[in-house]
Amino acid sequence: MAIEIDQFGKAWSLRKLLAEVDAGCVALWVRWRGRAEVEIPDTVGLVDIHDTAAYQPDTRATGCPPALDMHVLPSPEEIERARTPAGGFTRAQLAVWGVAWPPPKGWTKELNDRWRAAQTEQPRETWPPASQNED
Repeated sequence: MAIEIDQFGKAWSLRKLLAEVDAGCVALWVRWRGRAEVEIPDTVGLVDIHDTAAYQPDTRATGCPPALDMHVLPSPEEIERARTPAGGFTRAQLAVWGVAWPPPKGWTKELNDRWRAAQTEQPRETWPPASQNED
């Protein structure tokens, strides 16, 4: 599957997706602003989220605090298991871990150090705090 996520509807984005379709992939174009000046064939799926681009969940309604860091902190073993057959890592996998693309030098050591430090931290207080759980 090939997914193009765009702020604007660029013609070259469509060309990339069409190349993926020709290679046998399912192509999906996600856009959140603008409209393409080109006709989009039926072979490319389109999700246009222009009207919902500014959506922010109401944390008051759920009672949950806003998430500060949605990235996953993998263990050293999880990092090794995520390697591709060629020995590298996919851009998507690095994004899940919060690693920029291209990955900076020393990123695996930094993740491993952060994971080890997290193992020695005290458990975090559950949400909502116990004082709010009383009825």
